[in-house]
Formats: sequence, C-alpha cells, structure tokens
Amino acid sequence: IMEVKITEVIDMNNLKELRSKRNISIAELSKITGIPYRTLQDIELGNVNINNTKAINVYRIAKALGVKMETLLDRDNF
Repeated sequence: IMEVKITEVIDMNNLKELRSKRNISIAELSKITGIPYRTLQDIELGNVNINNTKAINVYRIAKALGVKMETLLDRDNF
C-alpha cells in the first residue's frame, strides 16, 4: 500500500486566500519579500504564472508565508 502525504496545495488564485489567512496584505508581503506590489498582484490575479516566476521570488513568498516552495507551484502546468 502506497502512503500519500497530503499537504496544503495552493494554486496562485488562492495566494490571496493563503495570504489572508496569515493577515498579510499585498503591500506587507511586498515589503517582506522585496517583490514589487504589482508583481504579487499579477500572480494573485493569474496574469503571471507562478511556474514562470524566478525561483528566488517563489522562495521569498514561501518563506514569508511559512509554506514550502512546492506548495506555491501550479502542478497542473509543469
């Protein structure tokens, strides 16, 4: 029997939900990560695919939100 570990899976349209759960605004996330506000907004709105975002930015977002980088990646679009 194969054991499957279930983790919190976030697509980028749910980044807002994940951010909101942690009471962090886009402006605060921008300040914490050093990523421009507009870039974060574009990711949330789906205008930018997280899989095409620089790895360092995925790392910064993940660290700021307390999740693994893999959690932020859109697995349906690899």
